[in-house]
Order: sequence, then C-alpha cells, then structure tokens
Amino acid sequence: MDALPFIREMISEPTLRDFLSNNVPVDEKSLDLIVVELVKVQMFMTRANFRVQPEDQKQALIEGLRLTARKVGNFMREIVGSYSKNKSSGSERHDLVKDWKETLDFIIGIVVSCNFLKHIEEEGEWDDRDMVAVVNSLNDINKIENLQLDTADNSNCITLDAKKSRALLLMKAFPKIRELNESEMLQFFLELSKELDNLPQLICNACEQQPLALLLIGSLLSLKQRSYDTWKRIKDDLYKVKDSDNSATNNHTWHILTYCYDDLPHFLKPCFLYLACYPINYEIPARSLIEIWISEGFITPVNGETREETGNKYLEQLVQRSLVWVSKTSLLGTIRYFKVHPSVHEFSIQQSLKDGFLVANPDRKKMDSLFRMAIHHDDKNQYTEVENNHMHSFLAFNFDRNVIGSAVFLRVLELRNSSIPETVLLSMTYLRYLGLRGSKNISQVPENIGDMKNLETLDVRDTSVKTLPGSIWNISKLRHVYVNPSPHIKGPPSEAHIPDLQTLKTVVVPESWKEKFPQFLINLRKLAISNRDNPDEKSNPYWNSISILLSRMVNLLSITIIADILPSEFVDTRAFQNLKTVKSIKFEGEWICRKLFIDNIAFPPNLAKLILTKSGLKEDPIPRLAKLEALKYLSLQDGVYSGEKMVCPENGFPQLEFLELKKLVNLKSLEVKPMALSQLATLRVVLCPNLKKPHLRVHVTIEGIDNPGNLENVSIENIDN
Repeated sequence: MDALPFIREMISEPTLRDFLSNNVPVDEKSLDLIVVELVKVQMFMTRANFRVQPEDQKQALIEGLRLTARKVGNFMREIVGSYSKNKSSGSERHDLVKDWKETLDFIIGIVVSCNFLKHIEEEGEWDDRDMVAVVNSLNDINKIENLQLDTADNSNCITLDAKKSRALLLMKAFPKIRELNESEMLQFFLELSKELDNLPQLICNACEQQPLALLLIGSLLSLKQRSYDTWKRIKDDLYKVKDSDNSATNNHTWHILTYCYDDLPHFLKPCFLYLACYPINYEIPARSLIEIWISEGFITPVNGETREETGNKYLEQLVQRSLVWVSKTSLLGTIRYFKVHPSVHEFSIQQSLKDGFLVANPDRKKMDSLFRMAIHHDDKNQYTEVENNHMHSFLAFNFDRNVIGSAVFLRVLELRNSSIPETVLLSMTYLRYLGLRGSKNISQVPENIGDMKNLETLDVRDTSVKTLPGSIWNISKLRHVYVNPSPHIKGPPSEAHIPDLQTLKTVVVPESWKEKFPQFLINLRKLAISNRDNPDEKSNPYWNSISILLSRMVNLLSITIIADILPSEFVDTRAFQNLKTVKSIKFEGEWICRKLFIDNIAFPPNLAKLILTKSGLKEDPIPRLAKLEALKYLSLQDGVYSGEKMVCPENGFPQLEFLELKKLVNLKSLEVKPMALSQLATLRVVLCPNLKKPHLRVHVTIEGIDNPGNLENVSIENIDN
C-alpha cells in the first residue's frame, strides 16, 4: 500500500495535529508526542535532502526514523488495545475502523520508508540520476540480446553490476521507460521505489545478475500486475528456485527457464516446445513455423482472426517473454525470422523430451516408437531407414539420407535442404503440411496428391518441380501454396472450392479466370502470378481481366506480377484504386507504355514496399515514386531505368528507410533535393559501375555490394533540414 503521497500532504504540523484530533481519540499529551515524532519524518521524505547529508548524519537519520516507527507502532498498539475492550456496538466498531483507515495507511508509509532506507544502507544508495545514466547506456536492449545469442556456453555469460542489473530488469519489465525523457524517468524511478521498495534489487539478486535470467524475468514481470504483492510473490518464488538443488542440472539459469516455462499459458507451451525442432543458432522462418503450428492444431483463432493472424500473436507473446528474439521483421510489422538463445534452445530440447512431446536427434533404437522427431545433424548417429506408422511429425534440416521407410499417418513433413525418395510421399495421404523447400532430389509432386484431403500447406520452392497435378486444386483445405515460377503450373480453376486459401505463389493465370471471377481469391492475402513465355501476353482481353481481378481482391496484402511485357492495362487506375490493404508490390517485366506509367499509374495508398525490375523506363521514375507517402522500401533493379541521372525532389519519400539500386549500368548520379529522404537509413548499391559515392548523413548506411565504382558522384542537399 502506497501512503507516501498522503504523508507529504499531511506532514506539516498544523494539518497533522488537526487530522489526528479529528480521527484519533487520544489525550492532548499523546497527541503532542505523536505530532513531534511524525514531523521528524518530513526530512526523510525528500530524498534529495537525504543524499546531501554527511555519512554520520545519514546514519543518525536512519536510526531516528526507525525509532519513530517503533514509537508510532507502540502508540497504535495501545490505541487498538484500549478499543478492543470497548463495548460499543458492531456498527460503531465498523465506523471506527473506517475512520482509522487513513491513519493506518500513514503508518504503513513510514514503515515502507524505513525499509527503503535500510535498503540504501545495505545495498548502497539507489541514485535516480545514476539509474537514468545506466538506462541510457543500456537503451539498446537488442545489443544485450544479441550478445546473449552469441553466447553458446551459458557458464561464460557475463554478469552485470547491481545498477546495470536493476536497469536491465526494469527496462524489460517496463518497456516504456525508454520513451521517457530524463525528468520523466527520474519521477518514474522515484514512484517505483516507493511502490516496490527494494524488490527490484532482490529479484536481480535472485537472478544472480545474469543477463539472460534478467531478460527472462523482466519480460515475465512486464506481463504481471505492477504491485508490491505481485512482485514479492515472484521474488519469493525465485528465491525458492535459487535455494533448490537440482543435481541433474545444477544450473541456475535452467531453473529460471523452468520457472518461465511453467508460467506459460497452456496454449503457448506446445508452440514453445516446437523450437526444439530447429538446429542451434538457426534463423527460424516465422511463416513456416506458424503454418506448422496450424497443421498441428495448436492455433485457436479468436475474434474473427485468421489462424495465421492468431499464430503471429502467439509468436509475439514468445518474443515478449524473451524466449525468442526477432532477427528480421517485414514492412507489415510482422516477424519474418527469429532466433533462440542456445540455453533456451537446449532447454526446449530437454523439456520436449521430458514431456514426451518431441525428440530431437534421437537414438536409433528409439526411432521406431517416436510421435514427433527432428534431425539437425548426423554427427553421432548413423541413421537408417525405420518403419514407424505411429509418427505424427518429422522435420529434418540439411540431412542427406532418408530415414522414413513408412509413416502412413504422418501429418507434418518438413525437409529443409534435405532429401527423401519421391516414392515415400505416395503413402502419406494424411499430410497437412508438406514442406520440401530446397530438397535436392524432388522433381515432381506425387500424382495422388489430391488424395491428401487434409493438406493445408505445400511448399516446393527451390526444388526441381516444374508441374503440379491438377488434382491438387480438389483439396478444399488448402491455405498456402508455394511453387517456383513455371509456365506449366497454372492456378486453380475458377470453379475450385478452396475457401481458406491465403497464399498462392507463383502460378500462371488459367483461362477460366478470364470468364468467371474465382471466389477463393476474395480471401487471398498473397498472390504471385507469372506469364512469361505466354504467346498471348500482349492480348488486351487477358491483361484487362487480370486488372479487373485485382480490383476485386479486397483482402490482398502483397502482389507479384512477372512477365516479359507488362501492358498498359496495369496503368489503368481500376487495378489499384480499391486495393487499400496492399502493402507490397513487385513488377518484373518491360512496360509497353512507359510514358503512361510515369505519368498516370496509381499505386495503392498504403504501399510500403515496391520492387520494379526490367521495366525499361526512359524517364526517371523517382519523381513519380517520391510521392508515395507510405513507402518504406524501394528497390529498382536490372534495367528498370536506362538514364544517367536520378533526382529525388524536395520533400520526396517522407517515410523511405531502404533504397536499393541494382544493375543500373548507365546511372552516374543521384541528386537529392532538400527535405527529401528524411528517414533513409540504408542505401544499397549493387553492380552500378558508374555511380559514385554519395554524401549522406552519418546514420545512413551505404552498402556498395559488388560495386566496382567509387560511389562518389551523388549530391545530397540539406538533407537534415
């Protein structure tokens, strides 16, 4: 209970005497005594005054405050004792308790102050200004997290000093600290010290001042109520953990991880344990993991969300708890890739084994009976083919041999840069997730794939697959289809019933789409279509149909169109005027009406990412593109513009953070007018041999990748104004 604000209001002698006279039935002598003692507390309440006192005076003040607290406590006991003998009615007793509430709060505030000063005496003074300086020095939490990710052996983990430990804990527990200015931060620490007393330091001690433990517990505290009782309960729990002796691990961080795992809600525990599937220090793709969670049945959507949206929120909760750390995000604000601390990864492996959830790198003798299995390497075990018709999920990474002889009831198969005989797939009709990305020996999808009635995700990118059996479009539960661009892979026919289709990459638009709008496109989030080598690609009716289709896809987030030639129909504003949800566009192909593109094309209003390739433009596209107010990422590649000079107009690209110029062989100069590119962080130059080095702000990174030029002839005028 925080009574200190009340103390500050009541501490002056006249108001205090008046308060006690009206609320406490005492004689005049007792009143004089208590007023004198409590007025002494006033100098303790202004901590700035306490800090400037000589050391001997500080000790005297501390002892005086403790003495005051004892006197007040004895006085309170006398009052309570005298009234316990009172024969007043129940209602009168109730009124008495009510009248005394503020007085009791008052006394509790004094006790809190004593505890605070005791903490100063034992731990060294918690100077708010020192804390502000420490917080500012730790303001980039990502640096600490990255340091932890690079620490494979937790025994070599650094230990922070007391103030840095406290700052790190509080920054994770209260992320908004980093948004405060110095005066606001001082006020925050002052209020926090009144409210929580020395609990933050005690929790740091329980974490043994290890950064990983502090990150984990601080993140856990950010999800809890900010109250003395809540923090004390967690402190007590951590000291029990600290005092426990687990000879099997004898590792304090392991105990902290166990505590954090036990705190997870039930729906997050299997999602966390699935981290054991991936190799150590692996950059985990968020999209594929969430799709696996969906296929495993871990995701329960709420409030009309898609399962993918709910899965993203699950992953964000693991990030908030510092159990995983984001390495790359998309311009849509979603997580693209993330990593796991080696200690957290090892814990997930051991905990999943303990819970019977999944076995990573299993012993050969146990493989016949496993429910879920993951293989990261083949350093110690010579895996051979096994028969396991009970297996539910199998994942392998960079693994060249086949170990699945039979797994009829397999639901999830993820082979990243691994191999498997194509014939083995024929029997897996219960699959929900089939990920073969980078599989070296996969050249075709089984003809009976239409029998996989529960299949939700198919990913055969970076394989030799050039065709898809038509039966795949009979699978009504499909959600995500990823294939390499090929003129022989056509999209589903208009009459296909695939109501939950979210992703379709990369297919040729079938003839039936020109005649009838496919209803499954309504819910589509990501679409990539290719029309290369199509003899009818210059046909106006064809491209006009595509333009109309796009205008009706109201849930679309990203669109990719690949063709040798892109005709004028796409310049028609009908294609984009309704696409308010679209954030990402890629156009690859030469524009027929180049002048029309420069003058008239109307991009979606919320477009954040744009990639243009092989457009063959004769006029500088920058002045037109610079008007896109929401654009954050722009890549101009491979002959998109054949001129020698680009000019970014005044106030152009107000939100652009990343600009890539790739294979623009004629480009010699980039001129940036005042107030343009105000948010630019990175300029990436690839194979632009005649472009010279730009003059940019200090915080703009120039990546001259594979660029033989000196990058010296770029003019940036008053960019900071």
